[in-house]
Amino acid sequence: MRKNRKILRWGIFLLLCLLAATVPAALVYRSHTLPLSQCSELYRSYLGNPHIRAAFIKDFPINDTLSVDALTLQADSDSAWCELMADFGMSKILIARFKTHKELYVGENVNSIIMYYIDKNDIKKRMPNTDPNSRLVIGSHAERSICIFMTERKNTKEAIGLTKVKRLKDEKRN
Repeated sequence: MRKNRKILRWGIFLLLCLLAATVPAALVYRSHTLPLSQCSELYRSYLGNPHIRAAFIKDFPINDTLSVDALTLQADSDSAWCELMADFGMSKILIARFKTHKELYVGENVNSIIMYYIDKNDIKKRMPNTDPNSRLVIGSHAERSICIFMTERKNTKEAIGLTKVKRLKDEKRN
């Protein structure tokens, strides 16, 4: 009888220790995750792709005063990157050049970073930044990644473009 009580006490003690360790971790994890319903449809479309890492970031900080929702997509291989570029309306010629002359696109030259605007309803369609339905896309061939900034305001898109492209170029130099 005494042995069973000792085992029960140790079991309760271990259970309390486990709860003490997991509850704070669960709260921290929960605070950094959005319900799927709050994420963009584009994010949900890439979520199941094993070759594309997708992240939807709510209120992504651009600078000290500006933040917007953003979606980042990163390919795990050159072939997945080429598929991602095709999904986002890159020309077949550019994709073929990347496949045959990758060194021209991953170095520190002007081709290493891409920036353009897509239609929020058709990611293959290019649009001017003045259109409220356009979304800014900034990509890096070296990182095989694309970031889509979810904002309708022209001034915000321009500020993001200037800030992020400058930061990417500075990172490449260092």
